[in-house]
Amino acid sequence: MMRVQKITIGYFISLYVLYRVTELALSFYVVMTSIYFLIPALGSLCIHLDFYLKAFRNVPSQKNHLIFSINLWDVPEGLRQLSKELHSEKKQILVFCTSEILARHPELIRELAMDGHLIANMGSNTKWSFGFQNTRKMRESIIETSARIEELSSQKLNIFRPPRGITTPALAKACKQIHYQVMGWKYKIKPGRDNNNRNLSRKLKRLSPGDIICMDIYAKSETAFVKEVSEMIQESGFKLNCQELQETHNIST
Repeated sequence: MMRVQKITIGYFISLYVLYRVTELALSFYVVMTSIYFLIPALGSLCIHLDFYLKAFRNVPSQKNHLIFSINLWDVPEGLRQLSKELHSEKKQILVFCTSEILARHPELIRELAMDGHLIANMGSNTKWSFGFQNTRKMRESIIETSARIEELSSQKLNIFRPPRGITTPALAKACKQIHYQVMGWKYKIKPGRDNNNRNLSRKLKRLSPGDIICMDIYAKSETAFVKEVSEMIQESGFKLNCQELQETHNIST
């Protein structure tokens, strides 16, 4: 029996026992029932809680490597140039894409892969509705997107990052069926809020080798900020490299 089912049964048994042995007001049970339905919603929205599945946020590293991952919601100007610059500096990043991005920008994906970056799976799209799909549709979406990634980049990965970090029982079941592992993040860098070097430096000081950093990239995102973050990471004594990820999570290129 799944952990969530056990929690559900235990919770309502506890409420029933309280009802039988105490004289608490009916409003108490209404509030407690409401709280129960809020907990799964919170667990779904917060990937760090590992409520429905275990998302890995760190890869063991003995080489002071960090994994810098970007969620490509759209393609900003300058991304090609950024890829070339990172490649020339021997910096490797992990790029999560949806099938929509793959369809609209196939040549860009090929170039990113040729520059040594890894292309990863973020499902069919970034709409909120993706989180409400059933197991079959989730599974098909992940498989189809991975097939397209392999076609464009010659890379085969068994990792997945859900759009917006939303996890559900259907996603947990789909990933288990196709032997995919869900990647979360240790720290998320948010352009705008973290453009202040003091805020960014504070986050970087808490990093450990193998930690996974995440950043959302939109059409109007400043690729210069991505470059700045990569330089600050290097100045902190880390190197952007996905070698251990490839070795431990069955990624072939």
